[in-house]
Amino acid sequence: PVVRHMVLHYPRDPVAQTLQTQFMLGSELLVAPVLQAGERTKKVYLPAGNWTHLWSDQTDKSQEARWVTVAAPPGSPAVFYPENSRVGSHLRKTLINQAKIELFN
Repeated sequence: PVVRHMVLHYPRDPVAQTLQTQFMLGSELLVAPVLQAGERTKKVYLPAGNWTHLWSDQTDKSQEARWVTVAAPPGSPAVFYPENSRVGSHLRKTLINQAKIELFN
């Protein structure tokens, strides 16, 4: 399936088995949507490894799994991709190019 529970990609991670408010979109995008009205930040569980935040392009580097809190204003849900992900970096470039086009129209 395109939308996947975290445990499908991280079966040995005990926290991944319990997550109910975030998911994988394909194999390279970790999505944690805002579910509460008015919420502007999102607490996200990142499995071990280096993860890049889609909107800020900041990479959180760690060999350990961890919880992070990121800005998640309307229209910018918490989305991460593994460092060096071709899918993630292509999506980021596409979003930036789309924003530039909209600015000029």
